[in-house]
Amino acid sequence: MSALPRELQDLLVREAHLRLGREQLAPILAEKEAELKTVQGNKPAMLLFSAKDKRDAYLARVAEAQETVRLLRTGVEQLDRVEPHLHKLVRDSVEDFLRASCPEYTQALAARQQKEDWRRCLERFAERVYEFLQALGNARNMACTGYARATQSYSQSAVQAFVVAITAAQKVEAEVLFANKIAEAQALLFQQSGFVNAQPLPKLRVVSYAVWVSTIGSRSLNEAQMQFESLITDTKQLYETGIAELFAQAEAADQAQGSVIENFLETAWAQLREEIAPLINPDDTERSVSDSENLIMSLAKQTALGRLADIAPA
Repeated sequence: MSALPRELQDLLVREAHLRLGREQLAPILAEKEAELKTVQGNKPAMLLFSAKDKRDAYLARVAEAQETVRLLRTGVEQLDRVEPHLHKLVRDSVEDFLRASCPEYTQALAARQQKEDWRRCLERFAERVYEFLQALGNARNMACTGYARATQSYSQSAVQAFVVAITAAQKVEAEVLFANKIAEAQALLFQQSGFVNAQPLPKLRVVSYAVWVSTIGSRSLNEAQMQFESLITDTKQLYETGIAELFAQAEAADQAQGSVIENFLETAWAQLREEIAPLINPDDTERSVSDSENLIMSLAKQTALGRLADIAPA
């Protein structure tokens, strides 16, 4: 217990009392609401014409049942007001504790941040694919210009267009390799931190685009045109739909990774609740709940909006 920061221990105790308070109030409230309905349902016939003592006795029973329900509902409403705010305070404090004392958790958080680097890389990949498509279209058109069918050789301008397309292809391949390295590095970080169930970022398809373009330049014009058509169709599909699918897969992976990390935090939180369980005295619950409400109100007033509300003119 001494390993827990005092503030976190205090918040966990408060949380436990809130939970205990709801466990105590909820069944009693349901019981008293049922009793109130029963009392109201047993209203004597022709009450206005009943004897005064009988009428007063009935109204007293109703008033007493209503007051009991009102008090219990007030207690539940107090819990409803406090619990969401205290829950956030406890969660933030648990996360601070994990960041400070659990290297695996910190490493998992760092691993998840790799997605932003991967995303920027994919954006660059999209740009390179577009440039490659333009270069391919130009090379296909230039191949027909000055083509010597007798010797099956391409003009100098066509050869230059091939070179430009090959260079563009190499840039695409470089982005593929870099994006995949990021995905692999993230997966390794998750494994090393023990988060083996974390969904990995998608890896880009490895295609030897530069070699493909180079082989086209060694073919006859008819064969080259068919190869150009196949390569352009493949690359265009990648640009128009494949990249969007990769972004969607990365977003899904990021959400899944977030869930795995959140589950780790929730598990640690549950263990911390068990640790402080011996400190919970049911006799302190009412006082603790009231004190927690005061704490929440005090913290709210310390915010910028809270301070503005205090100085606002009437």
